[in-house]
Amino acid sequence: MKKSVFINLSNHPSANWNAKQKEAAEALAERIIDIPFPNVPPTDDLDGVVSLVRQNLEAIDGIARWEDIVLHVAGEPTFVAQMVQHAPREATLVCSTTERVSVEKDGVKTSVFTFCQFRALR
Repeated sequence: MKKSVFINLSNHPSANWNAKQKEAAEALAERIIDIPFPNVPPTDDLDGVVSLVRQNLEAIDGIARWEDIVLHVAGEPTFVAQMVQHAPREATLVCSTTERVSVEKDGVKTSVFTFCQFRALR
């Protein structure tokens, strides 16, 4: 069943996604809402990260009922892990998968990441 909202909690606004990624999100939910990924200070301990997670969960809770949410979370690994642990079970959590294509020219390596799919996190 299609969810009502796809929440993109990442540093990659959906306005910049390619057609394949937008279509994949729209296949999962009726609309896409971007929430900027928070700045996770590298000096924070786990309690600080969990506090950021809870703040974001409260913001998301105001958008739609959890059973109607697909939550795309991508960013700092500790935050993502804690989001997976603390998000209500009713939410569908996903991450984006990409294929990296690297080209080396004149000693400079450039990588291009191409969206493949959204993968369930739990």
